[in-house]
Amino acid sequence: MAGERGFSLIETLVVMAIAAIMVAGGSQLFGTTTERSRTLYYQSELMHQMESMKRQYLRSRQFPSQLESPHDYRLTLKRCGDDCRTVRLVPSASHSCLYWELSTDGSMRAGREGCWPESAVRAFARESSSSQT
Repeated sequence: MAGERGFSLIETLVVMAIAAIMVAGGSQLFGTTTERSRTLYYQSELMHQMESMKRQYLRSRQFPSQLESPHDYRLTLKRCGDDCRTVRLVPSASHSCLYWELSTDGSMRAGREGCWPESAVRAFARESSSSQT
């Protein structure tokens, strides 16, 4: 009767292997989700800055000379023509995309291919072309 209690070594090893696979999958999903969340945050901040800059230009017919950057990313502003400016966001912490850029002419760039979702590129290009006419 004493031999029928508990789990065998094989059963315990199988359960431990299944648990290890689940933990590995969960940690990978968590890492991907965290990276995607930071990407969306940076893109949102950049789009907000661009919209704010466009509103200022519509009011005063002048672009700002510089942009304020919070502690978690750096913003830079450069000319791309008389009525065109490009805003670049560079995260303070390391990120796989390295940077993102938006221009008032509708162009979008990033430090790596695929860092802007295709739907955002189409929507921003459509919005820029309608605001220029």
